[in-house]
Amino acid sequence: SIDFADEDVPEDVTPEVIEILAIVSSSFDQELSKSAGAERVRTGYDVAILGAPNVGKSSLLNYLVGRDAAITSKIAGTTRDIIEVQMDLSGLPVTFVDTAGVLWFFGQILFLMLLTDIWFYFVHRAMHSKKLFRHTHKLHHLSTDPTPFATNSVHALEAIMDIGFIVIASFFIPLHPIALFIVLSIAFIWSTIGHLGYEILPKNLYFIGKYLNLPTYHNHHHKTFKYNFGYYTTILDRCFGTLHPDSDKTLKEKSSYQIL
Repeated sequence: SIDFADEDVPEDVTPEVIEILAIVSSSFDQELSKSAGAERVRTGYDVAILGAPNVGKSSLLNYLVGRDAAITSKIAGTTRDIIEVQMDLSGLPVTFVDTAGVLWFFGQILFLMLLTDIWFYFVHRAMHSKKLFRHTHKLHHLSTDPTPFATNSVHALEAIMDIGFIVIASFFIPLHPIALFIVLSIAFIWSTIGHLGYEILPKNLYFIGKYLNLPTYHNHHHKTFKYNFGYYTTILDRCFGTLHPDSDKTLKEKSSYQIL
């Protein structure tokens, strides 16, 4: 059965219900606004220690955690990797982060470029052995007069061998992803320059240019298959006697303009 109240029921309760709902909604909003802070307290804070090189960032980290978590040195910018240390501060979890040094950031770029030149020279010479050349490197040498399009005309196995040194290096030294991106970008740009088919070296920079693997040197490689195996430089070709005998002379002749 339905029990009807004896007192009069208001004809319209909408305003009162709306007011109650507004109060409830406001309460929910207040609680939700506090949830982010509560979540932060539960998960903890990440605190990055930033500053100029050699101002004591690593020393500060060691002082805060009460142990030698980071190696300190008088040489600026020697921290090679991001060091994270988790601590409990009055019940609040905090992760202190000591960032990598500027010196190492740029140092790894130069190191990887040097490693690229050495690695590529010997891998490139191996690619010209009869067995490997026929199955891999021959595809690239279909362009005897190279253009920038020849840069990416490589066999998949050759591409893996060319880049393999970075995978190996990553097991032994810390590599920053941005530094790695810069290294790969420089490598791609340099390879494109080497395949231009047109010499870009100014005449008055010949004394430096002859040690760089510029288009003239790489053109001789594509035409003869026997010389100029370097990537960035011709230094290893000069050391191991694989420099084309006419490359220096041709570079001097083809250097077309002069920078004031």
